[in-house]
Amino acid sequence: SMREGWDRLQFGDVAKLDVRKAQVVEGKLYPIVGVLAYGRGLLYRDPVSLGSTSYREMNLIRPGQMVYSKLKAFEGAITVAPEGLTESYASGEFPTFTATDRVQPAFLRLMTQRPGLWKAMAANSKGLGGRRERLNPVDFLALPALFPPVPEQRRIVDLIGALDDVAGALADAINAAQETRGFLLEALLARLPEATALKPMGSVGVFLRGRRFTKSDYVDEGLGCIHYGQIHTHLGSVTTHPLTFVPEEMRGRLRLASPGDVVVAATSEDVEGLGKATAWLGKDDVAVHDDCYIFRHSLDPRFATHLFASKGFQRQKVQFAAGTKVTRISGANLGRIEVPVPDLADQTVIGQTMSDLDATLDSLTLERSRVRSLRSHALAVLLSGEHEIPKSYDGLMEVPS
Repeated sequence: SMREGWDRLQFGDVAKLDVRKAQVVEGKLYPIVGVLAYGRGLLYRDPVSLGSTSYREMNLIRPGQMVYSKLKAFEGAITVAPEGLTESYASGEFPTFTATDRVQPAFLRLMTQRPGLWKAMAANSKGLGGRRERLNPVDFLALPALFPPVPEQRRIVDLIGALDDVAGALADAINAAQETRGFLLEALLARLPEATALKPMGSVGVFLRGRRFTKSDYVDEGLGCIHYGQIHTHLGSVTTHPLTFVPEEMRGRLRLASPGDVVVAATSEDVEGLGKATAWLGKDDVAVHDDCYIFRHSLDPRFATHLFASKGFQRQKVQFAAGTKVTRISGANLGRIEVPVPDLADQTVIGQTMSDLDATLDSLTLERSRVRSLRSHALAVLLSGEHEIPKSYDGLMEVPS
C-alpha cells in the first residue's frame, strides 16, 4: 500500500561515495570524530597530530554527509554529520557519502536511526579468514529503502524535530530540577531556628544491619525486599513499593524495615554513593540486604531520608569511608554523624517540600520517557510509507511557535 511519490530505491540511488582524503602533516592538529552505535550520532574525540597517530592520511568528514564505521557497521554505527560540524576527520575506516537532490540530509539522518537498517548493515558485513568483519561501501549502497518525495521528507523531519524539541525541553527541566534539589535542601536547613541542636544520628535512632539474601532468591511474589544496588540505581528518596521479592518462608531469618524506617546503602563503588538513603513508606515490612542499614528513628521519615543527602552529612561521612575498591561505612560511624534536629513541625515542612519537588521530577522523567517512546513509534510509522501526514500540517509548521 505504498503511497504516490514514494520509491523503493537503493541507497546508491540517493547518495554517492564521496571520500576526501587529507594528508597528515607536521604542525597541524586534526579534530577526530567517531560514530556512535545505533544511529546515535557522532562521537567527538581528542585531536591528533602527526606525532600522536599512526595514520598518514585521514578522511575529512563534511557537514551533511552520511558516514559509518566499516568495523562497527554491525552495531548500526551510522549517522549524518550535523550541518554545523566544524573541521573534523576520521580514519579510512569511515567512508563518507554525499546525498543527491533526491534526499534531504536531515531525512537520511532519521533513516540511520531505524533498527531495520542496522540489521541489514550487520547482515551485509563480510570478513575474510579471521580478519574482522567490515561493511563495504558497495554493499552498503546496494541496501534497499523507501524514500518519500522531498516535500514529504521535510514534513517528517519537522514532525520528529518537534518531538525532539519537547524531549529536549523536558531534559532541560529535569536537569534544572535536579540542580535545584541540592540548593533547596540547604536553603531549608539554613532557615531553621538558631536554637536547632546538632545531634549525632545515633541519639535519634538506631542503625540495624540488614541480612544476606541474593538475586537467586528472587521470586515473583512474596516478601518485598530492598537490595543495596537498587538504592544506587532505581529508588528515589522515598520508596512505597518493593521492586523485588523473596520467598515468604525466608521472613524469619531476614531483617525487616517497617514503614517509616530509612534504608541506607552501607557500601558503594564510590564515596559519593555511600550512605544514599530511601525512606520505606510502603504498607508492609520489607526485607533489607546486608549491605544496607535500617535507620529506625524518631524523626519525620521524609525529613530523615533527606538528611542523608545534605551537605553536612556528605562532608562528615568522608572521614568514615573505608576501603579502596568498594567503600563501606559502619553503623557505629553513621551514628556519629551530626545532623540538625528541629521540632517535628519544621521536619514535616522540609520533608514535604522536598517530596513535592521529587514528585515534580518523577512526573517530568515519566513524561520524557513517554515522548521518547512516542518518537520511536512515530518514526517507524512515518518511514513505513503507509500513513500520510495531512497537507494541513504544512500550514501548521509555518505558524511561528
